[in-house]
Amino acid sequence: EFCELFQFYLEKPNVNQSFHVLMIISSAFNNISRYFNVDENVTIEMIEKIIELYSFALEDNFENKLISRFTDFLQILKDKTNKTIISLLFEYKLPLEFYQILLNSQSFKNNSLYFFAFITKFIDEKDFLLLKEFFDYKTFLDLMIDSKNPSSFKLSYAFLILENMMKYDIELLEMVASDDFLIFIMKCFNDGEFIIKYSAGRCLFSALSAATIQSLEVIKKLFSSEIMLIALDIFETDTPDLIIQILRVFDCLLSRLRDVADGDEMEFYELFEERFLQILD
Repeated sequence: EFCELFQFYLEKPNVNQSFHVLMIISSAFNNISRYFNVDENVTIEMIEKIIELYSFALEDNFENKLISRFTDFLQILKDKTNKTIISLLFEYKLPLEFYQILLNSQSFKNNSLYFFAFITKFIDEKDFLLLKEFFDYKTFLDLMIDSKNPSSFKLSYAFLILENMMKYDIELLEMVASDDFLIFIMKCFNDGEFIIKYSAGRCLFSALSAATIQSLEVIKKLFSSEIMLIALDIFETDTPDLIIQILRVFDCLLSRLRDVADGDEMEFYELFEERFLQILD
């Protein structure tokens, strides 16, 4: 009955006059979804129907308050998400809709950023290929570099998207290690709030983690500048899992760099090594 009522108001000629009703029903949808994986009466079929109705509501409508309701829905599901839910989001073309919101909306860019931070956490390589069909790296990196207002463009979400996606594509890794983007990351380290520095640092360490022997030049480039020295500030975090992740990255990378760490091209490497040892002490 909720679904039929939602669809009825969604299909009215002047849907703007129906938004107050749609907002109330969508709150009910979200409250029901809290019981998914808790109450056997709330099934994956019900979750699919809610996703389907949200997809109808968001289609080609970039300034729609239901966008916020839908991201609330995802936040409720974030600890209940499985492969089926991610597949449903792709089946109903919501990634494409949220990419349009990212490009065109003046009010809901952060909702779009949260959406992509959410799905890229759970996608596999097959999903990534679907995403890459329309998600343009350069456009996204330009949006990050050009962002001026942290309240309307959350860089912490944007860095998380890059962190999640880099393991699938060396092209993105190389773009993150480009001169322009590294200048931007340095600006984040120097001028950003701690959450931005933290997110930028995670992104940088993820780039190193994604680097392979085929991308040794990317690794050398990062260690031949002061950016890795500054990035060590992330060790101030009280997140043990992140510290362990970083130590594992260094364990792998420093052995690769052992044979190429001499010479002017690695001028900051010894400073980095000295600072790293101080931190470990």
